[in-house]
Amino acid sequence: MNQKQINRQGLDHKPVFVYAIICPYCHDTIYSRTRHDMRFCSCEQTSIDGGFDYMKIGSVGIMPASILLCRNVTRRELYADWNTGADKHGHHKNCVEEANE
Repeated sequence: MNQKQINRQGLDHKPVFVYAIICPYCHDTIYSRTRHDMRFCSCEQTSIDGGFDYMKIGSVGIMPASILLCRNVTRRELYADWNTGADKHGHHKNCVEEANE
C-alpha cells in the first residue's frame, strides 16, 4: 500500500493503515495521528510528524526502521485523540512485537 492509497481512506474507514517508526534505542513504536502531531519516543532520540499528509522523521544517530501498521480505529478517532489530548494512540512503549501484528 502506498501513500496515495493510504490518503484515500475515508475518515470513518476501519481499519486504518499508518506509517510508524521503531526507535533503535528504546524500541518504542511511534506514529503521527494527524498533520502537525509530532510524536517522540520515550528516550526522545526519535520523532515522527505529519500524520497522513507527510512523514518527517527525526533521529539522533541511527535511522529508525519504518513500518506500516494496521490500527482498528478510524482517521476521525485518531484526529479526536490528538485534538482532545487523550493520547490513547500513537505511542507504544518498547513493543517491537506489536509492530508485526
